[in-house]
Amino acid sequence: SLVSIVQFGLCTLVILVLKHGGYIECDALDMHKIKPYMVYNLAFVVSIYANMKALEGSNVDTVIVFRSCVPLALSILEWMFMNRELPDLRSALALGMILLGATGYVFLDSAFKLNGWAAYSWLTTWTMLLCFLMVFGKMIVDQVTMQSMWGNVYYTNCLSIVPMMCLGLSGEAQTWANVQMTSRATVFLALSSLVGIGLSYTGWECRGALSATTYGLVGLMCKLLPATVNALIWDKHASLAGGLCLVVCLMGGAMYKQAPLRPEVKTAKSPLDNLPETSPCPSFLHEEGEQKTRTDDE
Repeated sequence: SLVSIVQFGLCTLVILVLKHGGYIECDALDMHKIKPYMVYNLAFVVSIYANMKALEGSNVDTVIVFRSCVPLALSILEWMFMNRELPDLRSALALGMILLGATGYVFLDSAFKLNGWAAYSWLTTWTMLLCFLMVFGKMIVDQVTMQSMWGNVYYTNCLSIVPMMCLGLSGEAQTWANVQMTSRATVFLALSSLVGIGLSYTGWECRGALSATTYGLVGLMCKLLPATVNALIWDKHASLAGGLCLVVCLMGGAMYKQAPLRPEVKTAKSPLDNLPETSPCPSFLHEEGEQKTRTDDE
């Protein structure tokens, strides 16, 4: 948590410096816009905690299986809440290939480890939170008006400092006094923070350009591609069957085609126009969407 706090803080500082230097446009903190990000960041911090607890009773390879379920779940959630069509037969087959390939890789060529009900519960909690973050993050991009994506990066990092600090104080504070920062460690921490800024910005840009399902699929492929290269190059890491399972995952990712919005949504002034009155979308997002529609009309 201490590393995350430093990274969040440095990212916030860099954005403020660039903003005041006139290099980027970034929204100032506004209570109306803070509300959705408070929900998003709280879920983000809890998901990190759930992931750490899950790894205590499982391993990274087991997490891959649960992570591969996310795109399939997102496609259903987008159909339910975001007025997007269900994947066509080709895309549904692609999502199925990814899930089966990842499961086959873990069972055939790796160590599936799930010790006890607690590990299963934490993995399930983490998966559900990840689905929520993908869908809710897409709602934020579509319905909360920002001058540029730098506003999303600023809000995400700035508002994550306090929740992450609370998480650290609850379990790691006693170890902070023993941390020794060498010059080499400081350089790597600074470099990782700078890389994190780029990843955060490009991540929000991708989230704005892609559907939640496609964005989640891209993230999964970014994890599976290194695993595939590692498995195919170094034979100590893979059997032929395991390598083929990973190739099936990548083929599924290449086959997937983003599902379009439903026809009635394409002509709407705002995605919020077609949400039912009982929609689970938070009220502050409805208000922001209405403001955004009035601005577009003007």
